[in-house]
Amino acid sequence: MRIERDFHATRRGPVWALAFSPDGSVIWAGGLDSVVYGWPIELLDRFEPTMGTPHSFLKDPGSMSNGERQFMRKCSICHALEAGDSRKAGPNLNGVFGRLAGTVPGYRYSDTLDGSDIIWGEETIDALFDLGPDNYIPGSKMPMQQIAAPADRRDLIEFLRVATGNGN
Repeated sequence: MRIERDFHATRRGPVWALAFSPDGSVIWAGGLDSVVYGWPIELLDRFEPTMGTPHSFLKDPGSMSNGERQFMRKCSICHALEAGDSRKAGPNLNGVFGRLAGTVPGYRYSDTLDGSDIIWGEETIDALFDLGPDNYIPGSKMPMQQIAAPADRRDLIEFLRVATGNGN
């Protein structure tokens, strides 16, 4: 098997959902945008996208600090840094330091985190990425993400401290 054709199915970010119309004539794609795009299958071979501008997760890794790179690689697809609804798979991280796990209003947590006694801070975030979510918080919805190097975890924590409104 090989990829026959590649195209940008959404304006920004990866595709999170993909479906075909019941008759198979349209492919539906959804991602970070707040809309779903439909593409007629018969036109895909003629499609030459000129969509959008580069977005933050597509920045040149050389232009980011190590902590921001770690966030972009491990966290950004599911978590926003800004307060409010983000339409992402995980809760926003705004003000995460000192926050009780499982308490962002409007986010539906796993039973494991709902009512947890974990308070997010340097030690708990370090442990989360050292051990991996499935070991640190068994039963959570967070996919396996580990950061093996202690320096990378420290850089991520420092980036989060500033980017989530907890910096000094």
